[in-house]
Amino acid sequence: MSKKRKNITINDRERWSSDWQKNKDGDNYKPYFNTRDIASSGNKHRVAGLKSGGRVHHLLSTNEYFQFLHLEFDPNVKNIYDQYLLPLDETRAIAKELKVKHPKYQNSAGKPDSPVTTDFVVEYHTGEKKAISVKAKSALKNDRTLEKQTLEEAYWKTNLTQWNMSLDVNLKTNMSINLELLYPFKVLEPIDFYEALSSKWLPNFFSCLSEQPDLPLSEVIEIAASNIGVEYKTSANLFFNAIWNRLIIFDFNKILQLEMSANELEVMPNDYH
Repeated sequence: MSKKRKNITINDRERWSSDWQKNKDGDNYKPYFNTRDIASSGNKHRVAGLKSGGRVHHLLSTNEYFQFLHLEFDPNVKNIYDQYLLPLDETRAIAKELKVKHPKYQNSAGKPDSPVTTDFVVEYHTGEKKAISVKAKSALKNDRTLEKQTLEEAYWKTNLTQWNMSLDVNLKTNMSINLELLYPFKVLEPIDFYEALSSKWLPNFFSCLSEQPDLPLSEVIEIAASNIGVEYKTSANLFFNAIWNRLIIFDFNKILQLEMSANELEVMPNDYH
């Protein structure tokens, strides 16, 4: 049953904000919205994150999902916080200074002010943080959307944090499609079994690759499987996992299709890993 937030009161808003404040840091983080709270015309996603230690991320669109995959793949990213709440008193003050209307719960009695959220706040291993707002390029034709984006950007600049807008036209790419394919293979279980097997499989795969770079990748994967006595599926799992973990590189601008050859996809060992 849907639990979408509606007929919202000031007490509701304060209770939700208080709950978020208690769980806004580190492993205990909980997003201000979850996928059941918000009506969405697009596809919503609940995804367990690797960088966040298995915490479930609530992504309200395919664009947010693609952005999440790029962040998960980035080795510089330490943690990802989704649906991040901004302090209402600060966004109200900024809205007043900018002379724009603060967002409100338009369909609730009295139209109380609605808190502003940022789609992602990203923590890097360097200690730097960055805020990211994900938007469809077409939405920027709406003046009200631009006002809200200006308000959000001003908040982060006031708090000395970099803010970026990430547009759908830069996310709906072959790289995103490839990351979606690879993400389920980020960790292979049982872990001990696959880690031990990988040490035999990887040099064998590279040897097969160098000998027959024009063969379809599916055939190279099959030969590597046969050489170490495992099933094709196991060998394919190791191949996808090795790409996710940057042991194997290829041209991410091309769709990863196993009927294509290593030469066509520029598949090769990552000598700098």
